[in-house]
Amino acid sequence: MYSPVGEIKQGAAWQPPGVPPGASSQAESEDRYRRLLKHSQDLLCTHDLEGRLLSASNAAASLLGYSVEELLRIPMADFVAPEFRSQFDSYLSEIQRAGEARGLLAVMTRSGERRIWEYHNTLQTEGVEAPVVLGLAHDVTEQRLAQTLLQASEQRFRAVYEKSSIGIALVNLQDGRILQANEKYCEITGRSEQELKGLDVCSITHPDDVALHLERLRELAQGRTECFEMEKRYVRPDGSIRWGNLLVAPMGAVGKVPTYVMGMVQDITERKQAEEALRESEARNRLIVDTASEGIWLSGADLRTTFVNARMVEMLGYRQEEMLGRGFADFLFEEDVPDHQRRMERRHQGTSERYERRLRGKDG
Repeated sequence: MYSPVGEIKQGAAWQPPGVPPGASSQAESEDRYRRLLKHSQDLLCTHDLEGRLLSASNAAASLLGYSVEELLRIPMADFVAPEFRSQFDSYLSEIQRAGEARGLLAVMTRSGERRIWEYHNTLQTEGVEAPVVLGLAHDVTEQRLAQTLLQASEQRFRAVYEKSSIGIALVNLQDGRILQANEKYCEITGRSEQELKGLDVCSITHPDDVALHLERLRELAQGRTECFEMEKRYVRPDGSIRWGNLLVAPMGAVGKVPTYVMGMVQDITERKQAEEALRESEARNRLIVDTASEGIWLSGADLRTTFVNARMVEMLGYRQEEMLGRGFADFLFEEDVPDHQRRMERRHQGTSERYERRLRGKDG
């Protein structure tokens, strides 16, 4: 069999190169190598340039699911993953030409499990009767899987980041400067990513919203909150305003003072404009109702008063708060209540009609 640097012939002791025959160190060297193969956790082997294993460590054999004796009877190409077997001859040619080879190799265990080994093999030609390859490898299956999952996760995040309908920006929490921003964030703020980089987030925030924003960022930096959400206004270069619902979360390990934060902004400008238009409409309607020369009375499904305008209050002599919440029948003469109830029943059935009704004032 072969040692890492020489051949052990039947009935003869292995002779390390450079050691005279009969030197006392030869048995010690061979013994050290055997102990290394037996106890090392590294994946060690030697093989010839035909792809035949000459020795293997217990760790390598065990990981593949074989005993050392079984493994040495199997051609190396047989436990290389099928898609790499066609490249095995190229590997042998490369190491014969260059004297070394390194890379990743997919191997198949006895149970059919696929493992990834990172190897660095060198060719030994001095002091040996025939060239021998010294192999050293490490199993990196879990690391490669983790890297693959991380890359897939990063690719998914990148796709979401770039195509999201929500604006996303990475900000340095220490000085508030923008480090990067996606397309939607650029659209909301009216600036390119290049223009945004290096800007303080407060410089694109409406002055009336800066104090609250800074206070929330301080709370985050001091660990008083895990994240925060607020509505704020962004000032664009042309002076126009865009409203955003901002969610800010720290980036980094939990429990540590964050260096960066991620801001996610949903454009709510149209909603805010609709709310403002509704408020203005309600204000106009309130003004019309309150200044109307006719009394206006509103009630809910339970026929209790929900609103009366100033003219109605004036006509009946009540204060507005005295009328709210009371049933309409409370303000009728007793003999008119049955007719009122019949008409309300028809109203519930979908019949609309106009009629006159006496109302009883506070003075009776």
